[in-house]
Amino acid sequence: MSATTYAARWLLAAYLIWYMWSHRYARAAKRVLKPFYTLTSYLLKSLGPLLGVSYSVVLHESHPRGDRQGWPYYNETARASQCVFTWHPHSALTVMPFTLFQPSEVFGRDVFIGVARPLYFIPILREILMVGNCRIADDHVVNRILEEGHSLMMQPGGVHEQVRFTDNHEIAYFSANLGFLRKAVRYGMPIIPTYSFGANQ
Repeated sequence: MSATTYAARWLLAAYLIWYMWSHRYARAAKRVLKPFYTLTSYLLKSLGPLLGVSYSVVLHESHPRGDRQGWPYYNETARASQCVFTWHPHSALTVMPFTLFQPSEVFGRDVFIGVARPLYFIPILREILMVGNCRIADDHVVNRILEEGHSLMMQPGGVHEQVRFTDNHEIAYFSANLGFLRKAVRYGMPIIPTYSFGANQ
């Protein structure tokens, strides 16, 4: 057995151990892997220009303004209470929550992003999700995040909207149980809708 093969097997074994041990982070209601946060946030932010996407944050006039607007400064110039954020469209590859919301706090508060469970079974992607505050969007996890005082971002259409997107018109889908509305009512939080224009293209 060559040294390269031997090392590769040890690396694979180490990753499998990490893979099984770290799955608990998929349900954590706190930021994890903090030493990697800054690097990952800048890498994710760079996805926007690489994909030809740019974002600006337009704040309502009720929010205080400052000279330093836009990422990463908008969390310093405005504050908001605990909120449920939603976004549309999902598109084939959703970009906005990763390039805009994930890299930093939003309005002075950590925001956790609800994602589909299967994403946490994909190596490398799952680590990016962990660092970026993405958590499995099941009822128990969502409740714990909100009870801890964090804000939450959810995509109402989910996979249903993802597989039905087209590049020639915009459609927003909502599930019949309207879970994001139920959570907002239960915890007495405002809902802040966001829209990513051009995401389907």
